[in-house]
Amino acid sequence: MIDAGDVGTISVIRTDFRIGLQDLEDIRYQKELGGGALMDVGCYCVNIACLLIGREPNYVRGVARLNEQKGVDEAFAGAMRYAKSELAVFDCAFRSVNHQTVEVIGDRVTLELPAPFLPGDSPVILRHAEKTETLVCQTANHYRLMVEDFADCVLDEREPSYRPTDSLNNMRTIDMLYESARSAS
Repeated sequence: MIDAGDVGTISVIRTDFRIGLQDLEDIRYQKELGGGALMDVGCYCVNIACLLIGREPNYVRGVARLNEQKGVDEAFAGAMRYAKSELAVFDCAFRSVNHQTVEVIGDRVTLELPAPFLPGDSPVILRHAEKTETLVCQTANHYRLMVEDFADCVLDEREPSYRPTDSLNNMRTIDMLYESARSAS
């Protein structure tokens, strides 16, 4: 829908991904293993914004709430600006009520995905100026699709749909967000 122009010009993408992780001994709280909310669940928010906009941000700001005992961020909020002035804002957290959403605000339609990071049937809510409609997307297991895409790349000797440089760019954005959060404290 975005590629087809149905949403129109994107002005803002809002995402969140919060989980009810209470166990401080969980691997996601281990700093030496890259623990923290941004690396565990916030990375999905960063990735989907860049994927939908089609490029990496040229400016980021981030703020974090650290777990003093473990030294990792258990809540993180970020803002990103892109080359055509699109904005993306997100928050992620441990020790929260489970919640996730993606909202793409365009000048024609606002598109909302209430469960974007879970496999299975998921509604897509379209908010037009005069009406709201709900579509249900076909069930897909995104983990299975990634494995199938990788196998097809090997068998057909083609480039993957999601290139290694995409992962590197995502990590560069996350590093910039962490640096911004460190400088803000």
